[in-house]
Amino acid sequence: MLYFQADKDIASVGGYTLAYRTCDELYLGLYVDQLQEDGTWQTVWSREKYGHDAYSLSYSINIFVEPGYYYRMRAGHIARFGTTLESNISSTDGIYFGEGHDE
Repeated sequence: MLYFQADKDIASVGGYTLAYRTCDELYLGLYVDQLQEDGTWQTVWSREKYGHDAYSLSYSINIFVEPGYYYRMRAGHIARFGTTLESNISSTDGIYFGEGHDE
């Protein structure tokens, strides 16, 4: 699960990995990408979190982004229990961060 919200030049980002049972290892990789003028996405921020003997793992933070661009958030989720490994990738649509507001 992902959380991604825009407010001027601040992005509130967060992610959550949830397993059906307590796992040996959990992984959550969060990535914020900026849409470039040539139409490609470039990663501008990332974090990785690991958990052991847990069924959930989350992380959230507010980060500064450059206004005037579209941004999206992606996440990688992995759960390992013994020799069983499950993974998933999630992402948001692009969100435009405007040039700001007049004071």
